[in-house]
Amino acid sequence: MSSPDPPRPPPPPPPGRRPHDGSALFAADATFCARPGLGGTGVTFESINFPGRYLRHFDAQAWIAGGAGTGFDRPLTLSADSSWTVASPWTP
Repeated sequence: MSSPDPPRPPPPPPPGRRPHDGSALFAADATFCARPGLGGTGVTFESINFPGRYLRHFDAQAWIAGGAGTGFDRPLTLSADSSWTVASPWTP
């Protein structure tokens, strides 16, 4: 009788991401505060560890951006792309 295969290690995190290591730095990087929406309505989530950078949607993905660059960080639509509408949760 052969022995079962040994368990496989977990896969590595995707590029640019690191696993939760329990550090204060990780907690600060993962913390955002709700602010009045930059677009005039809703809320905007500002990074605690990177003040002036906001959770923003771009190309069907979420990014942290300050509006000082190109691509996902372009300033033209930062206020609209980083303002989120709060809605009631769905119910069955």
